[in-house]
Amino acid sequence: METVLITTTIRHTRPGESSGYIYTVDLAGRRVTGQCPVIEPPYIDADPNPRGGMRGAKGIAVLPDEVFIANASLVYRFDRAWNLLGTISHPSCATIHDIAWQDNSLWVTSCSNDLVFQFDLNGRLLSHYNVRAYPHVLQALNWYPPNRLGREDVLRGKIDFRDARTHCHETFDGAHVNSLCFLPNGELLVLLGLVRSRRGVFLLLLKNFLERYGLWNAMLRVVRPAVALLPLARVPRSDVGVSISTAKAAILRIKPSGAPEVAWILPETRVPTHSLCPCPDGTVLLNDTTNGTIIHLDLASGSVLSRIKVTDEFLRGMCLLPSGRVLVGSQRDLLLVDVKKQAVLDKVRLSSNPNVSVYDIKVLPAGFRPLPERLSPRERRSAVACS
Repeated sequence: METVLITTTIRHTRPGESSGYIYTVDLAGRRVTGQCPVIEPPYIDADPNPRGGMRGAKGIAVLPDEVFIANASLVYRFDRAWNLLGTISHPSCATIHDIAWQDNSLWVTSCSNDLVFQFDLNGRLLSHYNVRAYPHVLQALNWYPPNRLGREDVLRGKIDFRDARTHCHETFDGAHVNSLCFLPNGELLVLLGLVRSRRGVFLLLLKNFLERYGLWNAMLRVVRPAVALLPLARVPRSDVGVSISTAKAAILRIKPSGAPEVAWILPETRVPTHSLCPCPDGTVLLNDTTNGTIIHLDLASGSVLSRIKVTDEFLRGMCLLPSGRVLVGSQRDLLLVDVKKQAVLDKVRLSSNPNVSVYDIKVLPAGFRPLPERLSPRERRSAVACS
């Protein structure tokens, strides 16, 4: 049975505490075999988000003898002994979420600004997609945000998005681009995890304003009891406790020689949707985080093959095992799911801390040494980093 590598974030940590951990789990023994803290990104103290934002370990990409692990601002490249071989970073690429290795390059989602990046192994920027730059995509989504970043702005890093003080997050993160994967035919899928309505953006800006002047918690004490009486959907991770605004999620399909097109839309989402996972037959799995459901999609026909309710917790992270079964993250637990039988088969708890939340899951190839107590942020040998 496989060893899997898991990244996590931790909600509400104090200054100086780790905002996330990396784990290894032996699936045969259903036990945690390793744990070490994430390398924290620069400027993390400038991000007040207690639940997400710059906190924690993010996406994983695995090669036969190397592994890439991201935090919000950098991607770290390790060998089998967990020696750091290099880093990849760029001012325009920030609040990194999922990453993927394809065609000898690393693809990275930049959740701060609705961008997707392609880097070579040495950190050189090869290409990027700006979700806001395609009118036909915006029309299909009925979403018309201003495109605030031109091509040259992105390439030269006009704004250093790695520092939260340089920009208004609510202005630039309009679609929450947080996952990507490649289908067997080479098509790139990009997940817009939360395409916010104008009302949603306004409410976020209002919250930002109230937090800045220390009024948010006082307002919550007044508002929470009243809204709890309303017939609104409950959102456990929401500050308010209920959904007062909905959004949509969407999957973009990008052919090797073409521009993005909208392949599928998930309406009425209340929290970001996560974790695209390709299947060998060209279909794709998706975590509907709002409803705790795994959706199996055939994008060629636009049809939903199945929906499997697996949890009432926060659903994020997905890995297809060689057996055909699927691992998903349910808050601090790993769930083993049989998609064909539509059943949860087993559960592995990563931590006793209820604030731990799985981010990404990947099978770790044989031959990797156990995780060290701490990963070094310094390279053992020189490698070029783009900054």
